[in-house]
Amino acid sequence: MSEPIILDYPKDLTIDPSNVSVGLTSEQPLIDLIKLVLENNYVKHETLIKLSANDCELINNIMASSPASLTDIETSIKEVIKDGEIDTKDVPRLIIIIQVLYRLIYSIKNRKLDSKKRAESTANVFKFIIHLLILERKIVIEDEKRVDFLKDVDILIDTCVELLCLSKMVKTKTCLKKLFG
Repeated sequence: MSEPIILDYPKDLTIDPSNVSVGLTSEQPLIDLIKLVLENNYVKHETLIKLSANDCELINNIMASSPASLTDIETSIKEVIKDGEIDTKDVPRLIIIIQVLYRLIYSIKNRKLDSKKRAESTANVFKFIIHLLILERKIVIEDEKRVDFLKDVDILIDTCVELLCLSKMVKTKTCLKKLFG
């Protein structure tokens, strides 16, 4: 089993844009960037994401089975963050992207993943993609705001993904019977 790719942000990081890129241009597709990162076990100290071997395997399965979906996800993320921020009108679109990614991971039918692990992997993969897009300047965020922006996006993604798990914990019939019964 390979070691997880660990990507971690120092709290007082000053990012030098010339040191951030892995060498791809903004015209190259996300899938090429992801392949480069995963194949070379590339570790970027400027991100918060910890990818397990299972998450890496999921990403590889997505690239193999549905590479066009990664392009769609990239396009959607760019549309959501095109103004360099996520505001209230962007949240529903962000939730839709998370749903699409969750369904994509679910369609892989990885038997090792229960619904909670699948939701966690969805969050990790989505955060990983957003971090790469931002750090590779495919989405431009001002340098002094980048660390806080990525932390806020991670919190938003985690909150949205928790909603995926919440439906399994709440017994709808019991709640409705209590309200209307």
